[in-house]
Amino acid sequence: MKFMLLIYSSTEAGDARSWPEQDQRSKGRAALVEELFDSGEYVDGNMLASLDRSRTVQVDARSATDGPYLEAEGYLAGYDVVDCENLHRAEAIAARLSDATSCVVEIRPIMHFGSDLVTGV
Repeated sequence: MKFMLLIYSSTEAGDARSWPEQDQRSKGRAALVEELFDSGEYVDGNMLASLDRSRTVQVDARSATDGPYLEAEGYLAGYDVVDCENLHRAEAIAARLSDATSCVVEIRPIMHFGSDLVTGV
């Protein structure tokens, strides 16, 4: 079953990280991605551009504005897609993301059009 791991960060957390800390987190992430790729569980993932490069489109209001839709302390900073046995395994993977120590990682099952969602729990 495929799950999307949505990584939320706070603007303070991103600004406060030192280069050595960011480098260490990047190395940890790279090792985890390599392990998941080797096991066949890693599908895709990326960091997202900063908030100042985002746009929000609201069709009903026929407008586009700069920035994220909601004013919030956190923002969607990146994502990973994993294909694993069940929700418990997705939780274990999310907990190992280096970002999980200072950020929130939301786990969402990926649904396919025309099929029922089976959680695998």
